[in-house]
Amino acid sequence: EKDPATVVVPDLVGMTAQRARNELTYLGLYMHTTGNILTDSGYVIACRQSIPEGTEVAVGTVIDVQFSDTSVGD
Repeated sequence: EKDPATVVVPDLVGMTAQRARNELTYLGLYMHTTGNILTDSGYVIACRQSIPEGTEVAVGTVIDVQFSDTSVGD
């Protein structure tokens, strides 16, 4: 039987900061951001997360998510 106080970490890579935060908030998780999230362009997306997608974690867990601006050259 599944522990109701745990949730499965979603795949945040490729999401904007706002969308990633909404996903985590809905699940009862928290996001700590690193990298470039100052611009509000749709080009700033998650490129790395500290806890891999599919991992079961306790509600209230903080996930470090790194963002980068994909509009800046290659």
